[in-house]
Amino acid sequence: MEVSVYAGVTGEPDTDMVGRGLQQFQARGCNGIVALGGGSAIDTAKTISVLATNDGTVKQFMGTDNVPNPGAGVIALPTTSGTGSEATRVVVIADSNSKLKMSGRSTAYLPSVTILDYKLTMSMPRPLTAATGIDALTHAIEAYVSK
Repeated sequence: MEVSVYAGVTGEPDTDMVGRGLQQFQARGCNGIVALGGGSAIDTAKTISVLATNDGTVKQFMGTDNVPNPGAGVIALPTTSGTGSEATRVVVIADSNSKLKMSGRSTAYLPSVTILDYKLTMSMPRPLTAATGIDALTHAIEAYVSK
């Protein structure tokens, strides 16, 4: 098995980051993605996966249920808690030109497999661990009180 590493996620994901990742995915003949990182890395991977199997641009697949075909497949290994990207059908990607954030919602964005290993979060600084833990707690509270 050959592996190709895309380390181009340097912050909040944008269309340029996704485009560079897609180019590498296609050039290396990849057939799936292992996303290791926080919400930004996972959202980038989920978007690359969808673009790899659907003709179109990031913008075309934003909104609700605008993705006709399943993605190439993503195995998500989150290294933070809080965003929940590893467990949702949602992505948030910024337009590189306008800087506006766009969201897409489709089952095509849902990772095929998610592996939760608390050891992957052990390298985070303590303040980030606390902040992302509170973020996860607020998501749980929101889900509980919104029903």
